[in-house]
Amino acid sequence: MNRQWKKIRKLKYKEVKAIRDHFRPEVFKAAAYSVGSEFRSLEVTLKTATHLPLLVELKTVLWPEGIVLENFQPLRAVRELLRAGALAGAVVATDEHFLGGDPSWINLLKYNTEISVLQRDFYVDPVQVYKAKAIGADAVMIDLQWVESDQLPSLVEAAFEMGLEAFLRIPEEAFPDRVPFEGISGVFFPLHSQNGEALAVSDPGRRWSDWPDHVFRIGIGLPAQEADIVRLVEAGVHALLLEDRFWTQPQFLDYFHQLFEWTQKYPLRSDKEPGKE
Repeated sequence: MNRQWKKIRKLKYKEVKAIRDHFRPEVFKAAAYSVGSEFRSLEVTLKTATHLPLLVELKTVLWPEGIVLENFQPLRAVRELLRAGALAGAVVATDEHFLGGDPSWINLLKYNTEISVLQRDFYVDPVQVYKAKAIGADAVMIDLQWVESDQLPSLVEAAFEMGLEAFLRIPEEAFPDRVPFEGISGVFFPLHSQNGEALAVSDPGRRWSDWPDHVFRIGIGLPAQEADIVRLVEAGVHALLLEDRFWTQPQFLDYFHQLFEWTQKYPLRSDKEPGKE
């Protein structure tokens, strides 16, 4: 376990303790469920999409370079992206110390847009998932790089209990031999660039050949050319999360508009839809 992970876990267990010291889990779960906002299913959005859906992640600390976005305004950014093209959803970082996120961003988007909102945090305890429901999240993104394998079932079960969709995020360093699909709506996985330009999608295609039909495959990358979109669609990718470098593009709105136009040229293949008979 590296030094950074030890720091993250120490902070997260401190946050969990503060919650448990003030609320019994049963009471906190009931309260969280009662105050949750209108549910917007990313699953439904992806299932009904005719063209490659696009998502963005909202945070102010970009990994792994540690670039800090100054004066970042998430609602303004999302509204501008919506005007530049369609946006299927947003991944909102709620960890303030390591990701530069903010829990208040979730309801900010829920009250002012119609998109699905996923919470990203470093999960170590189900009470964090209860809290995700309380602050309005529609789903949680559980990063396999930062969660212990024995903790994963309880986190996914907590999402199910709270009526949230659970998505996994596969680490950059290595693709797990076995992805735990039980109760999972979809998997985010990295798309690597070839020669710094074209996105490589052939390797993930071979890896997901044994994945259950109901699991959505969501690539994480930054297409450099129209041909990248063609490869993603042909490989059976169901959606694309724009990686952190998107926010460092000199004209990210122009880039997003161009990307959206590319996606509209290539309909998703109906035989690649999860759950399609």
